[in-house]
Amino acid sequence: MAQIPERFSRRWFVLSKLEGGGQSETFRVREQNAEMTLGVLKLPKNLDAVGVARFRREVEILTSIQHPAIVRLLDWSVDPGSLGYVSPCGIPLDEFWEGLAPNYGAGEKYDAAYRW
Repeated sequence: MAQIPERFSRRWFVLSKLEGGGQSETFRVREQNAEMTLGVLKLPKNLDAVGVARFRREVEILTSIQHPAIVRLLDWSVDPGSLGYVSPCGIPLDEFWEGLAPNYGAGEKYDAAYRW
C-alpha cells in the first residue's frame, strides 16, 4: 500500500484516503488557509508514457469545459513526478439518491438525472 502524501502542489494538505479509485488513488484534501475541506485529490497509479499523456489530455479537457455535470478542477499538476488534480468534494451518489428520492427505482433515477 502506498504511503499517503502530506501535501499536493504546496497548496493542499492531505487529510485522508478515500475508497475507490480503480485507475487512481483519491484523497480528501484541505487548502492551506481554509478551514473546511474543499477538494478531492486524484493521483493516477503506475502510469507509463501513454498513461501520462492521457492524464494530461484529461486535465486539458476538464479545464476547458464548464458544465454543471462535469467536475470543475481547483488545482492540477501534470508534472511526471506529481500528477494529480483537485476537484470539489461531493457526496457519494448512493447518499445523494437516498436523500433526494429514496423510493425511486433505477429507471426513475436515470430519468430524473437525465432531466437535470
